Amino acid sequence: EAVCKSLGDMHIILKTSEQGQQIYLNDVNVSQSIRTDIVAAAASKVATYGPVRSELVKRQQEMASLQSVVMDGRDIGTVVLPFATLKIFLTASVDERAKRRYKEYIEKGMDVSLETLKDEIKARDAQDAGRKISPLKKAEDAVEIDTTYMHIDEIVECIKNKLLERL
Repeated sequence: EAVCKSLGDMHIILKTSEQGQQIYLNDVNVSQSIRTDIVAAAASKVATYGPVRSELVKRQQEMASLQSVVMDGRDIGTVVLPFATLKIFLTASVDERAKRRYKEYIEKGMDVSLETLKDEIKARDAQDAGRKISPLKKAEDAVEIDTTYMHIDEIVECIKNKLLERL
């Protein structure tokens, strides 16, 4: 209920800069801070609240109607932008995703267990796939890319090629 009430005070804007697409919340650049595990876990939980999800979907659709955007999220291709020019569904094994996150945390000086990360990833996947509102699932027309054995540069190149095929 508190989250629903606070939505009216949240002003989200997308801006394009030299760093790419940036996300602003009430005039504060939150592009990096929203990509933390704490925020991801909270987003996964909040996404189960129907009124909150409906409002956020509406706002995301409004943003996309104003400009070309790249959005990522677990229901962007199925719920938020079902008619997008290109939908990419990235996958990777739980082990690989945990290794990537582990490396990221170690580089930030954080003490974390690889096994704990695996458990957290499995739990979030199960929660998101099993939720009643906007569950995690691949859109029928999405291009699935298994990134388990790919370097980031290969992933970007693959996506760019898929986009060029569509344009």
